[in-house]
Amino acid sequence: MTCNNCARHVTEAIQSVPGVESAAVSLQAKSASVRWNSGTTSNINAVIHAIERAGFKAKSIVPEPDNATLAKPARRESIWSNSVFIGVIPTALLMMGEWGLGLSHTTWFRWASFALASFVQFGPGLQFYRGAWNQLKVGQSNMDTLVSLGSTTAFAYSTWALLSGHSGHLYFMEAAAIITLISVGHWIEARVSSRAANSLKALMHLAPATARRIDARGGEQEV
Repeated sequence: MTCNNCARHVTEAIQSVPGVESAAVSLQAKSASVRWNSGTTSNINAVIHAIERAGFKAKSIVPEPDNATLAKPARRESIWSNSVFIGVIPTALLMMGEWGLGLSHTTWFRWASFALASFVQFGPGLQFYRGAWNQLKVGQSNMDTLVSLGSTTAFAYSTWALLSGHSGHLYFMEAAAIITLISVGHWIEARVSSRAANSLKALMHLAPATARRIDARGGEQEV
């Protein structure tokens, strides 16, 4: 799941399973909890199958320790920070060449733009392509579809124009910028979630190891 629309699709898929009363899907934790109707036997396999039919992968998990749960936002932040780092440098070079130095119609820069955009397209862009492909297989779409469609259209047209010798404007910079900017958005979102998880972890450590309870007779008991 990469966006709220993905989480909505997963929620709808789970709720379509007979016997499910409600489902709570967490985009940040990449997990879902299911509440079953009273008197209904839980069917985890049916839930997993419904999620896979919606275009997402799923597996049953056992309750994790609090530290493992709180570490998930940090891992997600690390993934997106790597994508941002890989995408920002080529995109910045493309912007500098086009906007700063006016090299957009220079032959060597046009080929350099193709190389830099390809690096972004098949590096950080692979995450978006995987998500879009999974949704396409089930006849649905999400934000990954929009990002992939916009970036691929710009990249494919520019590649055709470059190889055919067309002298018009190439959109390699725009193709790379789409992927990089959306990656930055995901990274900011993951960073906020990671900080919130760290704050929650700090609060958990503030809880005292023991407490004293006063009973009805005024005596104290350590619990």
